[in-house]
Amino acid sequence: MKEIEPRKETILVFISAHPKTHVLIRSAATAANEQDLNWTAIYVETGIQSSLDSEGRARMLRYASLIERLGGEFLQIENKTVIDGIVDFTRDFIDTGEGVKSVIIGQSSKEGFFAE
Repeated sequence: MKEIEPRKETILVFISAHPKTHVLIRSAATAANEQDLNWTAIYVETGIQSSLDSEGRARMLRYASLIERLGGEFLQIENKTVIDGIVDFTRDFIDTGEGVKSVIIGQSSKEGFFAE
């Protein structure tokens, strides 16, 4: 009888079009590589966020490319609010039987970690 290999756990990182989001992306990639985990970056689009300016849209395209170059998977989902998107996606992901090692969420305000 063939043994079933356990699935790798995954790091979920929720991103935005913020200019310093690349820090979150690289952090998730580094953690995943160090722990031999899969990682997925998720952008939650809402009615407000779907109106990103051209700079924001260009940044998201660069982030998607960076994620793939670093070995991650990029997903764009829609929800009425970002927090609903984070909760719903994480719950649905776990319900599929996939393991979640950690969830990384950035702070979008100009205070703290992302201060310019």
